[in-house]
Amino acid sequence: MKQGVLVKGRVRLLLGKNTPCYRPRRNGERKRKSVRGCIIGPDIRAVHLVIIKKGEKEIAGLTDTVSPRRLGPKRASKIRRLFAIPKADGKTVKKADEIALIKKSVVRRTWTAPNAKLRNKAPKIQRLITEERLRRKRIYKKEKKSRWEKTRKAVEEYSKFLADWKKKQQQRANQAKAAAESAATQAAKPPATKPAEKVEKKKEKVEKKPPV
Repeated sequence: MKQGVLVKGRVRLLLGKNTPCYRPRRNGERKRKSVRGCIIGPDIRAVHLVIIKKGEKEIAGLTDTVSPRRLGPKRASKIRRLFAIPKADGKTVKKADEIALIKKSVVRRTWTAPNAKLRNKAPKIQRLITEERLRRKRIYKKEKKSRWEKTRKAVEEYSKFLADWKKKQQQRANQAKAAAESAATQAAKPPATKPAEKVEKKKEKVEKKPPV
């Protein structure tokens, strides 16, 4: 039933963006769809209604009976508010007493099992701060801190190792460079010349030899 369509039956309307009963897939897309009017007719079988304002008379079976609440609250703060349980301050009300009162005040539901025994169950209380929860939180924080310390030490060790490795690599590169420079200077030097006296003596010896 589309509000604003004052018809008892169905009509075909051209629907666009921001219109109930239609969601466009592209920008500017419109589509003609069949919608039903908001006027109640003989073809309607059931209508879901909500009572907004109560009149002078009672409606039989609807406003003249009060049905009890089947399920109670689950959240700890809502249970505390419903039963006016004071918060633990460490002086007048202890934390253990507050937790015990909240657990005791949970609304339980009873029913008869197939074996004709009465059973009851209670919801699990949510957001209840207990000693076990605080202990788990402390353990989690401790483990998180230990992981952080381990990571920090590993980073420091790796940075130290990297600095040493870079230093050694630089030293090796400097040694190789110095060796290459010395080899280049040795290769560029001219060959050493013999002294003039020795050359003259050799010439004399060659002249004194008898002719062949």
